[in-house]
Amino acid sequence: MTRTSSNKTIHEDVTRLELEQGLRFLSPNEILMIDEMLDDVKPFGEITLRVKDGKLTFAAESKSYDALKLQRPNALEEELYDER
Repeated sequence: MTRTSSNKTIHEDVTRLELEQGLRFLSPNEILMIDEMLDDVKPFGEITLRVKDGKLTFAAESKSYDALKLQRPNALEEELYDER
């Protein structure tokens, strides 16, 4: 889930956003984590965020696969291998 390209630039942009807009709920690190999770679940999937007492306490990702593309033997294993 770690970005290799421009993580530093993204971090600087998020910090700038925090300073300019005044984040009320998420920290810059939580924003980066959620963004990386969204990138990881593509092309199908979802993330779930849970909040308790006004704080983000849980984040989970769920991946889905196109069943029409997986109708041949070993297709899921190939799909999982291609994601690496």
